[in-house]
Amino acid sequence: RIPDLVNAAVKDQMPALALTDLSNLHAAVKFYNSCLKKGIKPLLGSTIRLDDAQHRATLLAMSNVGWKSLTEIVSRGFIEGQQLSIPCVKK
Repeated sequence: RIPDLVNAAVKDQMPALALTDLSNLHAAVKFYNSCLKKGIKPLLGSTIRLDDAQHRATLLAMSNVGWKSLTEIVSRGFIEGQQLSIPCVKK
């Protein structure tokens, strides 16, 4: 699915493309490498669930510092914030 998404972006002459996983970053490396091979700027992110698991926030890493922060936030959701097996981040 990622190659199809990236190829569609190439066809539409998009200079950048974002991908957000839900509460994780599992597709980040494959997406990042696929975009770079096609000359597209990859924007990596995650849609995280907040305290109550009902509210969400979409976070995009805009730099290496942002990527580091994003990985820490997502990890914290898995380590500290599980609610009914759903990773949640405290506000």
